[in-house]
Amino acid sequence: MTESPCLCHTKLVEIQGIIAEELHDCKEKFWNHKISSIEKERDLLLLRNNQLRCQLAELQSKVAADPFISRRCQELSGENHGLVPSELEALETSKLHRQLLIYADHNKELEERLSQEQTVSMSWKYKFNDLERKIGKHVDELLDLTKDQKCIGDVEYNKHKTKHYCDVAKEALQLLKLAKARIDGDKHRLDSYVKRVSELENYLSQIRLGTVSPQEVIGSIL
Repeated sequence: MTESPCLCHTKLVEIQGIIAEELHDCKEKFWNHKISSIEKERDLLLLRNNQLRCQLAELQSKVAADPFISRRCQELSGENHGLVPSELEALETSKLHRQLLIYADHNKELEERLSQEQTVSMSWKYKFNDLERKIGKHVDELLDLTKDQKCIGDVEYNKHKTKHYCDVAKEALQLLKLAKARIDGDKHRLDSYVKRVSELENYLSQIRLGTVSPQEVIGSIL
């Protein structure tokens, strides 16, 4: 008569199945979905940054070539009445050029920070895979070691629970909590970046339409 597996063996098989199922469910339904959303927002923001750089270049060209904009800059520069028109025009164009460079630097910084956020976020995916591999390896080893051994009975099981698995379960839960917190933080930062780029685009549109002066825009940003 074949002996039925001991309680240790049965519990190890059960734990292995639960861990594999939970990690797979987390990766497929939670992690991959969040990563996909972050990547879409990042790609959209990078596209808007590229469009904004083109608008900056176009605006800079118009400022340099349009006499009306040059005269408008002269009218708005009350603190520079002592300068001759040619000097005043050069000064205002230079100021606007510097501000446009600041906008470009802001966009570059956003792109770099988004890239860093994606790198950090993707590292969590590798940690999940590594955790799953390590747990599976240890469970397989324990199953192999206990399959032919006479282990404790059902009544004594609660007094001999393996501390190792309690620690592993705690570690897995902690990693899941940290991953969720990290993803929520990434989402918040991405929303802030999208909002900031939208504000910069709005400032540029107002300057191009002539509804506000470059000095007013610079003052509201600073």
